[in-house]
Amino acid sequence: MKWLSKTLIEGDHLAVCTDEADYYRTLRHMKIPIADWDRWLMQDALATTHYFNTPKGNRVTIVCIPVKPEVDGIDVATLLVHEAVHVVQEYFRYICEDNPGSEIEAYAIQNVSASLMRAYRDKLFPKPKKEKKDDKDSTQTCTIHQSLG
Repeated sequence: MKWLSKTLIEGDHLAVCTDEADYYRTLRHMKIPIADWDRWLMQDALATTHYFNTPKGNRVTIVCIPVKPEVDGIDVATLLVHEAVHVVQEYFRYICEDNPGSEIEAYAIQNVSASLMRAYRDKLFPKPKKEKKDDKDSTQTCTIHQSLG
């Protein structure tokens, strides 16, 4: 699980889940009480954003959007922007900001949208994990190659 940047939304944990198993794994990881869990996607929704509080009082926002090969990339991007607007609106409600400046609101939506899009991309195309080479193993490999030659 990869948490996204908290820039402009200080304190919230923000994540993208692209399947139901990932969503429930994230809820367990954050120790969200089972009584607070909801379905990962609301009925007929193309994406759903969930808001939770951990037992320690941390706010958690999870954007759920399934990977569907038949859905165009532009449609995915617009869905993520749509969900980013909900994330920002909820945060402003949380901090009792009834009238945020239009520029700060635009920057917040831009930032959250970019974070969601990057997280979605990283779920589809995970970066390969770098293997640590153990000096002992590389010495053995060299020795084996030398003995073969």
